[in-house]
Amino acid sequence: MEQGFRDSRIKVIASTPTLAAGLNLPARRVLIKSYKRYEYGKGMAPIPVIEYRQMAGRAGRPGLDPYGESFLMAKNSSEMKELFEHYINGSPEEIWSKLASESALRTHILSTVAAGFAR
Repeated sequence: MEQGFRDSRIKVIASTPTLAAGLNLPARRVLIKSYKRYEYGKGMAPIPVIEYRQMAGRAGRPGLDPYGESFLMAKNSSEMKELFEHYINGSPEEIWSKLASESALRTHILSTVAAGFAR
């Protein structure tokens, strides 16, 4: 599928947000149908700004396409203004590494030893 898109045999890809996690494909346009996603215990909740930017950033990848466009669907002009202020003009959320937490570090060290990469 990826190679077909790179070779222009496939013109459109519809996917879950998983595709936004780092595939480097020559996409000129990204259409984001909804800015909400189901979260356990919360119901439908807006996606973080950083996630929107990750998805939008799939368009116009350096070395693959000189241009990129991202479209975020709004129900009306009022919602469009709110989404623009939040996702385009807004700042992304702060992020923290969880790698340094004791439990995560313990898991990574044990995995490294178990895989034979360290003794």
